[in-house]
Order: sequence, then C-alpha cells, then structure tokens
Amino acid sequence: MKKKLFSLIFVLALLITNSLTAFAGTWVQENSNWKYYSDNGLTVTGWVYDNDHWYYLDASGTMKTGWVKVDGSWYYCYEDGSMAADTWIDNYYVNPSGKWTKTR
Repeated sequence: MKKKLFSLIFVLALLITNSLTAFAGTWVQENSNWKYYSDNGLTVTGWVYDNDHWYYLDASGTMKTGWVKVDGSWYYCYEDGSMAADTWIDNYYVNPSGKWTKTR
C-alpha cells in the first residue's frame, strides 16, 4: 500500500512540475516606450515581476512610470518603471506591497 501511495504522489509531482511553464520574456523599447513580450512573442499587460522588481504595463503593454491607479489603488513606479515599496514618495507612503496607504 505504501509503495502504491508513493508511486501516486511521485507521478502527481511529475505531472504538476511538467505542467508549469516558466514565464520568461524580453523588454523592447519602441519609440520612447518600453514593452515586455512573453517568450511566445505576445505583449504582456498588467503587473510583471522581473529581476526582483514589479513593473506595471498598461492595456497597450506600455510600461508606466509615476503614479499609477490600478484596480482603485495608487502605486508609484520610478523612472526605470520599478514599483516603489515600503517608502515615502514626497508626502505619500506606499506600503510593502507598493500601495499608497497614508499621507503625511
């Protein structure tokens, strides 16, 4: 019984591991805008985690900078596009998740 259970768990682990796709992509500068393309060449939108930083890409796939409103909450993205977290931006505090939570 233990051998069958171990075999079943091993097979399930292999199936799960093989079904996960690594998300890899490429940044491309188009005119003065940066876009992120998935490994299959599609434009990515929304939040992207790359090189230990979060970036926000609008509906056209353009990387945003400055204050960005996403799903009713405000976030700040530096000039390089990376999201600020757990810091003050002028008089506004963004929490560890990057969301603006209070004002001085």
